[in-house]
Amino acid sequence: MPNAASPVTVVPAVATLPLRQFLAKVAAGNTFEIESSKLAITRSKSAQVLAFTNQMVTDHSGAGE
Repeated sequence: MPNAASPVTVVPAVATLPLRQFLAKVAAGNTFEIESSKLAITRSKSAQVLAFTNQMVTDHSGAGE
């Protein structure tokens, strides 16, 4: 754990990416969330899981637009 004598600066990894690479990673992440949620929808019988995964598909589909 850092102390006052040795401060730590945290820089997000995406801050160093060119914009096109960042956008490609965001698009890939959205696609993964949508496709994995669709898979969970086809395999789950839990109402909670179905509600969550349907919301994930809706949210990430909207984010892609």
